[in-house]
Amino acid sequence: NTISKEQLNQEFRNLTNGHNMFLALMFPESATLPNEERVRGILNRVKNLSDEELADINEKKEQPKKLEMLDVDTLDIPTLPGTVVKTIVRNDSISEVMLSNGVKVVLWKKTTDGNAINFTFVRPSGFSVLKDEDIQFHDMLAFVVRRYCNWNGSTSLMVKPFEDIYDRPVYEKDKVESFLKMLYATLTSTEVDVAAFEEWMQGKQTGAVATSTPTAQAQLRIAHLPAVSAKRLMPPTLEALETSYTLDRFREVVKDYYSNFNGSVLVVQGEYDTDSIMPSILKYVAALPSKPESVKRMAWHADHYKTTNSTVVEKIENAAPYCATNLYYTWENDYAYTQEIHAHNLVLQSVLGTLLFNTLRVQHSDIYTPSCGVQDDLLPFPRMKCVISYTCNPTQRERIAQDVVQLMQQMAEGDLITQELIDNYVKESEKRKDMFKDTEASLRNEYVMRELNGIVVKQGDVTYIKQVTPASLKSHLQQLLTKGNLHIGYLTTE
Repeated sequence: NTISKEQLNQEFRNLTNGHNMFLALMFPESATLPNEERVRGILNRVKNLSDEELADINEKKEQPKKLEMLDVDTLDIPTLPGTVVKTIVRNDSISEVMLSNGVKVVLWKKTTDGNAINFTFVRPSGFSVLKDEDIQFHDMLAFVVRRYCNWNGSTSLMVKPFEDIYDRPVYEKDKVESFLKMLYATLTSTEVDVAAFEEWMQGKQTGAVATSTPTAQAQLRIAHLPAVSAKRLMPPTLEALETSYTLDRFREVVKDYYSNFNGSVLVVQGEYDTDSIMPSILKYVAALPSKPESVKRMAWHADHYKTTNSTVVEKIENAAPYCATNLYYTWENDYAYTQEIHAHNLVLQSVLGTLLFNTLRVQHSDIYTPSCGVQDDLLPFPRMKCVISYTCNPTQRERIAQDVVQLMQQMAEGDLITQELIDNYVKESEKRKDMFKDTEASLRNEYVMRELNGIVVKQGDVTYIKQVTPASLKSHLQQLLTKGNLHIGYLTTE
């Protein structure tokens, strides 16, 4: 309370007089650094700018505005309606209608919460179809285009690695046409939002600078060690962003991405009169653009795991001795993705995690944060990956890694896997099973996944987990060690 405004102003002037300035310069690794004379020249130039020159700098440039969201109910959106090619009655509740553009509509009569009509639209391709040189556009496809809304707000197409999904309930039956109109507008929206594109580019450029440091690049190389190629997995460089990821190229990508919906599936779940909604389905869903060949999920070089063992040592600088170790056990050839195998992977993660902590921490006082994770995939093809990670004394890294490998062998051949360890996971699964109860949405998704993948693996199915035994888990682990490969990555100061 004793400080006056004048004193505060003077104190601020003292702090900012230019004699106690610390200047940090950041550049990409390949850039030519300015010398001290050049930097001092820039500083002096800025300090001596006149008020008029400063005003010119501060004057905001005309920035493009983001595209406004359009209300489909106020728009005339002409379409070329399609036709019904074939209808198959599956049972008293479900009929499948094949449209002339290759989209399958599943009419599922079922009482739903709030008497809603639930719509789930899935196109089995996702951004897997993007080429290596366009892959960084994947997070722009749903949002850097004109968006639409109606009486019930707005929704967006969810663009995922191997499918695009649009899901929404409609509670008023007389609003179904409005919803399908918005679905059509969203799926055919190719008007690029220039302001959103520039905003995206700025974020990508910032990220490119952050990931261009030697340590960040080393971390990424370790993270992607199991992959045959990291071309699609590594973040873009500043050079790639400037030369390849242009507005014109994105416009081409968007037009091609939304040019074919042949092979998509729409599930319509609820109580409704089929004759009343089919005209709207033919007007908007059957009018979606299509090509003679169905869309499909693509598999690229980067999607495969290496077929031989590998070890990589990445040297980094750090104030204290440090080594982060990742061991990747991968299994791709002859791997089967089933409910039974998935259950074994869940139990393996739990048992291995317990044994890692109990065994390695006892053997080594200099191992920290041991953890493991087991991931199995169906797309783009069945495969699994078991990741074991920890930090340790860098001088002991190879010895500790060998102990981990030996632990895996002992689990597969000895008696380390006990029924008690399995039962502990079963008990935890029983506590969580209510989280995975069937819902209207999960049933729709399962129908679509069975249609597109030929298999559905229920994440919360405790029945199969209870069937896992020490012998069956050992057999599963033996197959991983025999048919799979091991990749070890060290991020170390020594």
